[in-house]
Amino acid sequence: MVYKIQPEKLAEKNYFSCTSLAKEATVSGLSKLLLNATNESELNTYRYMQGEYYFSQGDYETSLFKWKQVQGNSLGEWAKKNCADAHLLLNQQQEAEALLQDILLTVKDQTLLLETNITNFYHYQKKQDKLKALWSMQRALSINPHYKNIKEQAFTFFNNEALQTPGLIIQLIIDSICSSDTHDSRIIWLNRLSAAINKGQLKGFSPQKLNTLLKYLISIKWEEFDELVTLIEGAYRKTNGYFEWTLVLGQALMKFDMTFWKNRRMWLSNALNYLLEHDQDITKTKNSIRYILTCWYKSIEEDRSVLYNYLKAWENRFEHSFDLKAQPTNKEIHDHLFSKRIIDGFFAWINDSKFNFPEILRFKHAFSANLEQMHLLVAGSFNNGKSSFINTVLKDEILSVDVLPTTSGAIVIQNGYESFIRSYEKNKMNEYSSLSSFKKATTIENEKDGKHSNALFHLKMENEFLEKHKVTLIDSPGFNDKEDKENPVLNYLHLADSLVFVLSTRHPFTRTERDKLLQISEAAPHVPIHFVLNKIDAVDDEEEREDVMEDVKRKINKVFPKAIMIPFSSKENSMEFRKGFEKVLPTLKKDKKFVQTRMNSVIQVFEETIASLKNQSLPQYEQGIVNDLRAIIKKENEVKQVQDEWLDFQNEITLDFQESIKDGINSLTTLMWKDVPQMIEECKKTLMPENSLNNNYEIFNREINQAITVYSNGALKSLIFQSTSSITAETHALLKRIERKSGKLNKDLTRIIGEVITVHIDTASLFSEIHSECLRIQGQSYEESIYLKSQLTEFLNLHLPDLLKDHRNKFHYNRMIKEIDDSATPNILTNLQSQFFSAYHEAEIDFTQELKYTVFDIGDQKITNHLLSLKNQKNSKALELKHFQKEKKDIEEKIKMFEVFREGALLNSKMKK
Repeated sequence: MVYKIQPEKLAEKNYFSCTSLAKEATVSGLSKLLLNATNESELNTYRYMQGEYYFSQGDYETSLFKWKQVQGNSLGEWAKKNCADAHLLLNQQQEAEALLQDILLTVKDQTLLLETNITNFYHYQKKQDKLKALWSMQRALSINPHYKNIKEQAFTFFNNEALQTPGLIIQLIIDSICSSDTHDSRIIWLNRLSAAINKGQLKGFSPQKLNTLLKYLISIKWEEFDELVTLIEGAYRKTNGYFEWTLVLGQALMKFDMTFWKNRRMWLSNALNYLLEHDQDITKTKNSIRYILTCWYKSIEEDRSVLYNYLKAWENRFEHSFDLKAQPTNKEIHDHLFSKRIIDGFFAWINDSKFNFPEILRFKHAFSANLEQMHLLVAGSFNNGKSSFINTVLKDEILSVDVLPTTSGAIVIQNGYESFIRSYEKNKMNEYSSLSSFKKATTIENEKDGKHSNALFHLKMENEFLEKHKVTLIDSPGFNDKEDKENPVLNYLHLADSLVFVLSTRHPFTRTERDKLLQISEAAPHVPIHFVLNKIDAVDDEEEREDVMEDVKRKINKVFPKAIMIPFSSKENSMEFRKGFEKVLPTLKKDKKFVQTRMNSVIQVFEETIASLKNQSLPQYEQGIVNDLRAIIKKENEVKQVQDEWLDFQNEITLDFQESIKDGINSLTTLMWKDVPQMIEECKKTLMPENSLNNNYEIFNREINQAITVYSNGALKSLIFQSTSSITAETHALLKRIERKSGKLNKDLTRIIGEVITVHIDTASLFSEIHSECLRIQGQSYEESIYLKSQLTEFLNLHLPDLLKDHRNKFHYNRMIKEIDDSATPNILTNLQSQFFSAYHEAEIDFTQELKYTVFDIGDQKITNHLLSLKNQKNSKALELKHFQKEKKDIEEKIKMFEVFREGALLNSKMKK
């Protein structure tokens, strides 16, 4: 059986499909082929096939023997690769690695190189040498990422492991891009680059490696270059390495031919604005901006006329030389887009900052910088129907049109999806919740003196007319009578691109109107003036109407030859007149100097805002922190005074209570030392000398028991009740004093703490807690006084007789009398006093401890919490001040950079004139 060789299958290298040899081939059949071979080529083929057969049967030693005999042509190279496979299966790694390395160094066949790298990948993966495995897979993918033998698991391993190895994935991908021969291959690797960057692998994307990539793509003038730059620049924005991007961008411009890159100017501008808008290391920012300007100036010749003045301004401001030659002689300087982006960037930076600046400046910038909108200032004499004209044009009753009221300040009416009504006056902004409140605020009758206000009103709403024609209308205050020398329109000319003056058909173009319009023209010669002849319906006859229009136009053109006059009526056929105005509107739009005029306004607002930031916002912000810190320290000292007062009050209350206890004991003791001896004297009278000792004792014992019973249930009980009642009353009085003191304490702390910035402490609970504790102790002290009374009475009833028992059989009458006088009486009194003192002292301890552990501790804890909070605030505010003072230097440097561009823009503006 003859087997035909299929060379095309060899390229795919799928083992048995490389020839027509089937699995059922036998050794004898292969041997016959070998014996019948007629030349060296056939011998090599059949030996190769024998090796494949033995390999498939698991006889790797024999397959090695057969493959090693294959020599010469490309089949010999494949046989060498197969030998490496067999060595690996025989765990002969050193021999296998040597063969695979030799193939990679000597062979040019791309399919064989693919298979060799795939074998290396699996081999090193098994050895857990991830780095070599990744490199092997990268080389395979570089040759053909669509090769079918690169299994999905290999892709998965490569992607996962590469993304976990900082820097490696970028290295692998860039090498693969630069070695790719086809567009599709580059796209695949660029997609992998995108995925790697999006997963945060930019850490390994060094400027040098990026330059390698850019250089390659520039050399082939790759059409997706902008897409790659967008990808990389966006990734750098998410990291702290944006300075590296500026370095790469500048080097690319300086080193390579970038003329094919149409958007290079845009990317330079993007980098410049990003650095200006974001707060990063100020020294690096300044160096990067200087580098970008240098590269830009040297690499793009047509932009040198614009950049020259910026570089000169930078040299003057930062004492750095750009080694500039003579100023470029370009007559045309197209600077507005460049300077506008810088200024927009400044406002983006300041809007994101923590500094307050006048809202009117924010409005002025947004208003002036919108170059797509035409700003049409509408003026007119009082009661000429100016507001009616605007309402008719907008098809909306926005402005008041009553006879008496007239516009008190300028009203900017702008199209926008975000609707709002605001006013700006004296650096303050007010919001209006309804159109009715807005109308009321915008009429002179609302002004106290009946004069025009300096307020600027801003009304934003969706409107078809404004959107369609890209127009913003500005309703200005009306002229008053001829005796009024005020010309309020002059205050708002800086907002206008064109002026439409509304005349009344009844008395058109009066001398006062002419004089004031000349005054306007002289103040703003760049603002073209046109006219609307309103209330044309006042003339019924058509011919007469034509005559009136012709006459008015003649008068106007004598003074303003280029002016256009449009008839109008808000009543008769108003929609027809409105359409007529819309037709003429394009001719009223921007003149040739529109952009430069508007940019002058933008630069002026830029200057005003920089001045406001330097002279007001920064000092005010710093002073605000200082004032907050001082306020906190003041409050802290005040709370400490309250704390001292509270501690003194605690001592005072404790001493007063102790004094009341002492007074109670003293008064009771004094009475007992008076009453008890008298009681004993009475009992002594019952003793008789002739009686036996036992009889006298029995008599005395009976009498003293009876006397004590009477005394304890009568006089002494009353004394104890009076004493304890007095102490209870004093206790209640003390508790009332504590309530009043805690109430005052609560008010003091509320007053002191309540105004501290960013702090909220519930001082109101202080009084209620102390009050409830006082009520509890009051009830407890009353119960204890009742208990004290009962205890003292019980002591007298039970223990006083026992004090006399020791004297029963010791003395005869005289000695008994003497003993009673000398010993029994003092002992009785001393023991009574001791018992009273012990009971009262225990009550004193209980009460003072109750006060301390509840009432006083509540106040202590509240005040301590206040002081701790104030201390934390003070430390936080002091740290804020320290950080700001450090940050302030960077901010001032950033402002200096913006001032450079302001000065450059001003110089370019003067050159245009």
